[in-house]
Amino acid sequence: MNSLFDGETEEIPAATSTSSSRYRLKFSKSSNSNNLAPLYSFENPLGIQQSENLPYVTHLQNFDQSRYLVVFSAPEDTVVIFDPSTNSTTGGAQIIGKYKPHLPESGVTKLKLCPTNPSHLFWTSGTDGRVVRTDVREQDTKPGKNTLKGKWAHKRSFLSMDVSSDGNMVVAGTEKDGEDASIVFWDPRNSSKPLATHTSTHSDDITTLSIDRYHTGDNSAQYLLSGSTDCLLSLTNLYAITNDDEANQNPDEEDSEDDAIERVANWGCSIARTGWIPNKAYKFTVPRKSEELADEQDSRVRIWSTSDMETMALWSDQLDSVYEYGDLRIEAIDHQWKTDYVIDAGYCDKDDHPGPWGMKGLLKWCGTNECAIRLIATPLSRLTDADDLHCSGNIALLQLSLKDPSKWNVEQRLTGGHSEIVRCVSWDKQGLIVTGGEDGKLAFWRQPEVDHDEDGDVEMKSMANAASPSYEASVGEQGRRRRPESDDDDDESKHVYKRRKRVE
Repeated sequence: MNSLFDGETEEIPAATSTSSSRYRLKFSKSSNSNNLAPLYSFENPLGIQQSENLPYVTHLQNFDQSRYLVVFSAPEDTVVIFDPSTNSTTGGAQIIGKYKPHLPESGVTKLKLCPTNPSHLFWTSGTDGRVVRTDVREQDTKPGKNTLKGKWAHKRSFLSMDVSSDGNMVVAGTEKDGEDASIVFWDPRNSSKPLATHTSTHSDDITTLSIDRYHTGDNSAQYLLSGSTDCLLSLTNLYAITNDDEANQNPDEEDSEDDAIERVANWGCSIARTGWIPNKAYKFTVPRKSEELADEQDSRVRIWSTSDMETMALWSDQLDSVYEYGDLRIEAIDHQWKTDYVIDAGYCDKDDHPGPWGMKGLLKWCGTNECAIRLIATPLSRLTDADDLHCSGNIALLQLSLKDPSKWNVEQRLTGGHSEIVRCVSWDKQGLIVTGGEDGKLAFWRQPEVDHDEDGDVEMKSMANAASPSYEASVGEQGRRRRPESDDDDDESKHVYKRRKRVE
């Protein structure tokens, strides 16, 4: 017996947060005295002659243990494989592969490793309206091979993309075109046509897509989380797509899309990025206020999101609001840290996705526009023009407290590696961290050896190899569209929309 939606939308107010919105920063025991400086950096990694107009480094991904995939923006629009291990003490890393997976004058908007063969295959989405799988073992790097496309007569740029953990589903989201934006679903084993194309989930640029990689693999539904500049978060049941014969025969069928979409929440701000958190990773919950859900358990945090206005929130798997942080730029620690922008966030665990320094939990990389010397309490009157050159490129790694959702620990600051905004961070098992940004540089950092105290705080010891595979932390090349703030924005404008089910 299948559960179907009748197409109507029932508006339900979002659940009240566990406490009033607060955001507190605290240094872990060693961070007050530890600013990590880069081992070395590449000022011009591609050796471009007109070095005053270097392309941005927009994406980084640790690849095949010690190598890194690096995406450069226009005018290069290139994916490069760097191997820092060739000479990591002098900065003599080598380019061992260069690829242009997309059509000329088309940029890469998202980079993902192929889960079933991460040492040789990677996926990219592009502004040419294509999603391409590249095999680094093949010599032919021309665009067009292993390509997924939507069913459109003209080009529509893909801004976001994700791949399921078994590699059997690829999803990509488009920019707004006319009246709508689309999410396209493919089975790459049969790439001749999409499984489905959803055109009414969002009404503006689809900026982020994330398939729940913590799904248990049983008969329960697996979900796609999507976010857009239309301020909506949406949960799509992937089981309804892969097992719906009608949807497979009619990829643009609107009724099939209604069946698959189960929850939508209006956050009230343009959404930049989202991701999943394992069930029961954190103990704080939000009580269910709806009478319909009165007999169910409280909602645990399962989802995080950040906005183009540098705000952040935590959500349940039903898109109930668990915690709202507000503007992350407001809270600061005098002369030591102030967040001006979020690079990315992600959940790390000890087994499959360890964080840097062996950390686990919800982590986020943030950047500051404060000068490097200011961060160690040097008066502004003593700053020189040379100091000001490093004002935008300092970053920090923050970790969410296990017990208090309002508290984030500043675990490590990385200073002096960049002179412009940092776009992406990645790390490998050899304890090397790599960063890239709008100055076109690649900076390389060595992780300190650490211990953890009883509160989970990191205690830095000495420079050593620390095991820590990477999760990708990057901001796409596309400029972020910001929604103007309004005095009328309040809690009453935030709603969760639940589609009422009809049982047959």
